[in-house]
Amino acid sequence: MKDAFNPKHDEAKERAYNNAKRAGQHKLKQARTENLRVNIDGGKLGFTYVGPLIMGQSSTVVDVVYDTGSDWLAVEGSECKTCQGNTFDGSKGTKTSTQLSERNYGSASLTGFTWKDKVCINPNACLPDFEYFLIAS
Repeated sequence: MKDAFNPKHDEAKERAYNNAKRAGQHKLKQARTENLRVNIDGGKLGFTYVGPLIMGQSSTVVDVVYDTGSDWLAVEGSECKTCQGNTFDGSKGTKTSTQLSERNYGSASLTGFTWKDKVCINPNACLPDFEYFLIAS
């Protein structure tokens, strides 16, 4: 039996997440933000934790991978042409970097900028100036 608290390395998580996306499993039903709900995909490649976050003053609900092996929140940006999930327009937040940077996760390479904005796991649990990575490509 696999241990849900011991996910495989980043490359396996990325493949499992991409497989779930292709199968249409990444889409959550209407996000209920009063109770945090997280989908767990326990496929052959390891576990992927997928769930909603509430982003920005606009309270946009976005699905994210809860990557237990990363110290960055990476969110798909609205200007990202290669992103496949729902996206977030960070332009109302505060851009904390002016230079395009890169984050590497296993075989995935993400480019984007760091921003600060309100991030919530439910309406009553928010951080007002949370720094995150907004994916450009």
